[in-house]
Amino acid sequence: MTKHCMLDIETLGTNTNAPIIQIGLVFFTREGIITSSQLTIDFDEALKHGEADGSTIKWWLQQSKEAQNTLFSNARTSLEAVEIINKLVEAQNPNYYWAHATFDFPILMSLYRKLGVKFPIQYRVMHDLRTLETLAGPIEWEPRTGIAHNALDDATHQAKHAMKLLNKLGVL
Repeated sequence: MTKHCMLDIETLGTNTNAPIIQIGLVFFTREGIITSSQLTIDFDEALKHGEADGSTIKWWLQQSKEAQNTLFSNARTSLEAVEIINKLVEAQNPNYYWAHATFDFPILMSLYRKLGVKFPIQYRVMHDLRTLETLAGPIEWEPRTGIAHNALDDATHQAKHAMKLLNKLGVL
């Protein structure tokens, strides 16, 4: 059975060396979501491996308290986070990875390089959610649940949308 993974990250910047503060992964098949995980990275730790920008920090200060509060629970080091991602990827072994490919993948790959850890996702299986939307044509998003700008809630919302788009194309 074909397995997919939706990836979403939250950062303190928008360039490829932005500090990652949260990572959400949602694994799914045509039957629905199999499992998911959220990894929060300690702010001081994240700043060791990236360059924050003021406009993104100002943007975070305008987000909901709920979104802000999720950035401080169960925080870990960047290395711990990528090791957990590697274990999840190995255990789930998805055929396809989805994200906003010009944002999420390059920033996550940059963190792996800085940590000296091999990136576990082969470039041929990384795909862009926006391109999928273009190919499938317009489909209305489901009403949002969870907290906007929480990596797991965003990845879940995006995974549900990707399932609809893939079904429309007849490939899920």
